[in-house]
Amino acid sequence: MNLPSTQPIPLLLGIPDDGMAKVGLDPARGMISVVLTGNAPFFTQVSKEVSGRLPIVYFGPGINPKATRAPRGAPLVNGITEPDLCSVALDAIAAMVDETGAHCFNPPRAVQASRRDEVSRRLAGIDGVLAPRTIRVPAIAEPAELATAIADAGLAWPVLVRVAGGHGNSPLRKVDDAAGLSAALRTLPWGGRDLYVSEYVDYRGADGLFRKLRLVVVGKDVFLRHHIAAEGWHVHAASRTSREELVERELGEIANFERDLLPQLRDRVVAIGDVLGLDYFGIDAALLPDGRLLVFEANAAMNVLHDSNPHEPRWGQLIGRIRTALVNLLFTPKLWRAARTDTSH
Repeated sequence: MNLPSTQPIPLLLGIPDDGMAKVGLDPARGMISVVLTGNAPFFTQVSKEVSGRLPIVYFGPGINPKATRAPRGAPLVNGITEPDLCSVALDAIAAMVDETGAHCFNPPRAVQASRRDEVSRRLAGIDGVLAPRTIRVPAIAEPAELATAIADAGLAWPVLVRVAGGHGNSPLRKVDDAAGLSAALRTLPWGGRDLYVSEYVDYRGADGLFRKLRLVVVGKDVFLRHHIAAEGWHVHAASRTSREELVERELGEIANFERDLLPQLRDRVVAIGDVLGLDYFGIDAALLPDGRLLVFEANAAMNVLHDSNPHEPRWGQLIGRIRTALVNLLFTPKLWRAARTDTSH
């Protein structure tokens, strides 16, 4: 790949606030993998040519911020995606960017503002978008405290409860009333951790299936990563229906996305991007019968480049297009939001 810039650009990663890493087995390589949660995985999903031009600099607990200064005005790539897991690292990077005036891909202040409760509040004013009301509940000792927080916020039942920092198919529970909170919390790893509670919106289609679309924004480009049909309300890759006609319909929607669906969504996607202030992010949502876009989450934390079905080449082709767009954007700092909004020059 011919990179737009040959200059290395520092990739800033965060050590989680609790200092913990996720250890597992990489079945493709037969090796133990160590993952610092809260960081974008894309730097491991690009070619060695690309990753070699993204030298990693770590931030987080126990690291002296003065040892990680950046040249004034230098381009930087922020790889931290999860403010609930890497707040110390984000604070340090944000302070450095403020001090040096560096142009930063996915600016740390924008990532800090991408908490679920903040996004819900900030998207509320966009026409044609429904962002369910969401609250963040500090670590509780008893389920009754959660019931009180829900009542005080005036949230309508049923609600969805998840541990802060969780994504994808991480534990998420639908609770119909206050009496169900104790049972729900027994199945969540919530001890000592903050929780998010969101109002549940029924988005079941006329055919009885739930459909979730994932939009991926890369600069000014928008891609449809998937439009999964599933029988249950908690939709993710593993819950995709195996019915061949529905999978083919999904792949057809992806192939014709720019012609059919994108014109309906572009203005709303642009508005969401302007609110978030991110260069590279995803939107998980559903189209409601009245045409509104029900947004489940919008942030930089989605694992977009992972191919969960390598036996179907059309998925790989789509991921390849997204990867190419991302690499081109990474190495063209003048196209980053920070550069386009900088009025100091």
